[in-house]
Amino acid sequence: ACRLASMALKSCKNNRDRHELVERFMLCNDSCTFASEVPVWFLDKKIGGVCGHIDLLQYRFGKVYVVDYKPGALKEKKAASQLYMYALGLSFRTGVNLSNFKCAWFDDKNYFEFNPKEVRVKW
Repeated sequence: ACRLASMALKSCKNNRDRHELVERFMLCNDSCTFASEVPVWFLDKKIGGVCGHIDLLQYRFGKVYVVDYKPGALKEKKAASQLYMYALGLSFRTGVNLSNFKCAWFDDKNYFEFNPKEVRVKW
């Protein structure tokens, strides 16, 4: 993911376009990536409504990967909670068990990944 992002960013003329450029590049050049900007939402009595757009969906190693491109990924503080909620929402909407998901965020230098099933949430 980092290598592909780095390649995509070489053709980027300004920071405003980098997000969309990386997503398109991944869709065209990564055989595991099958969707981008996927809307996800669900309602839960405990947390209210949750909605957003998943940057990339990938299928690797028998798992659905919920992936976000985050410039400055190393310093990102909210990516894990955002991705967890996206995976939870996608699991809720599709009926696919949360154990079949992985979450990841990346930039052109760093890649971070976790299993949302192992997350412990305090309500």
